[in-house]
Amino acid sequence: MIRSTLLAVAVCLTTHLSQPPTSGQNKRSQAEVEKVRDDFQGKLKQWASSQSNDAVTTAGAFQVVFPPDRQTLFPLDLAKPNPSLSRFPKLESLVDGHAEALFQLARKSVGQGNTALAYQLLHEVLVHDHEHKEARRILGFVQNSKKEWVRPTRKTTARKASTKHSIVGWPRGRYLNVDSAHYRIATTADAETGLAMARKLERWHNLWRQLYFDYWAAEGVLQRWFEGRGGERVSTRKHRVVFFSSRDEYVNTLSELGVKGVEVSTGYYNEKQKTMFFYHDPENEQAMRTTWLQEQAHQLFQESGVTKKDAIDNSNIWAVEAIAMYFESMSEFENRATFGGNESQRLQYARIRVNRQGFFVPVEKLIAMGRREFQSNEDVVSLYSQSAGLAHYLMLAEKRRLS
Repeated sequence: MIRSTLLAVAVCLTTHLSQPPTSGQNKRSQAEVEKVRDDFQGKLKQWASSQSNDAVTTAGAFQVVFPPDRQTLFPLDLAKPNPSLSRFPKLESLVDGHAEALFQLARKSVGQGNTALAYQLLHEVLVHDHEHKEARRILGFVQNSKKEWVRPTRKTTARKASTKHSIVGWPRGRYLNVDSAHYRIATTADAETGLAMARKLERWHNLWRQLYFDYWAAEGVLQRWFEGRGGERVSTRKHRVVFFSSRDEYVNTLSELGVKGVEVSTGYYNEKQKTMFFYHDPENEQAMRTTWLQEQAHQLFQESGVTKKDAIDNSNIWAVEAIAMYFESMSEFENRATFGGNESQRLQYARIRVNRQGFFVPVEKLIAMGRREFQSNEDVVSLYSQSAGLAHYLMLAEKRRLS
């Protein structure tokens, strides 16, 4: 399928190739999902039209617009119970019925080989039915003594470090280690700031896994989970982050360690050290977020599969940068996130450069570029824009979503 083309390039680069469904199967699965969503939204609107303001407000939590030019996903941490729902039995029945319909579509999609869609639908199920036992089990949740759904991991904590930092050399006791399910963040910021960063990274980690399920998941694993043979597990290996308390500390510390170009950067991922380096800047956090997302994507692609050493040195670096820039296009809302979109910033630059400036490198030539040729090219900025445009097209163009 077209949408799998970009992902397949990245998968080939890391020697982790899975078998995608055919384009026809994918389109049929997606069309069936869209019909179920549209039917539910219609019933929801009809029910709300004759209800009180309080009831309409409760129903509004389940009214979701799915923009045709974007992918819409539901972060796991935002799937929370709605205490008002039990006051409206008819609405509760509608919502629970929709959740079960989505779950059955997820099961059907697995059988058709569309595992990424199935995995994404499991998360959407929990937005509508927070207590759906099978969806919870498959995604690795268990109920504790308080009947709360939890994953068997330790709580996120922030503690003073007991050893000198191995990369930046911070003395023990002078920085914090923030440990979450998937991350260890070493930071000189305060505990509240470090914990907030951990929450962001965990949410984005979940969205990355939904978006690129076919990259990290073993072939056939979701089918086994649906059959009751196990469920998703949290890896014991954590991704590492160094989070400085300020830009000055970031620049000064890394410059002293000989990192080149750090004074013009806002963060980066070091493949050899398997570590992301960021800094706290509350006045420019929205701008910083773009860097965080792109570098997190690079880290997760590098560390979430069996990667081929120096795979992009001689060709296909465009794909590695492109899929990270697509992840960077994330927009976050109250209970969901979207990717892509005709108005996404990277896509605007791609349009301007091809339509107004006439810049377009033949795809065969772009694919042939390795790391050095790509990054030293005098048109490297335009190459990044073109790569981002291709990423959006390949991820979204099956339904002619982009103009």
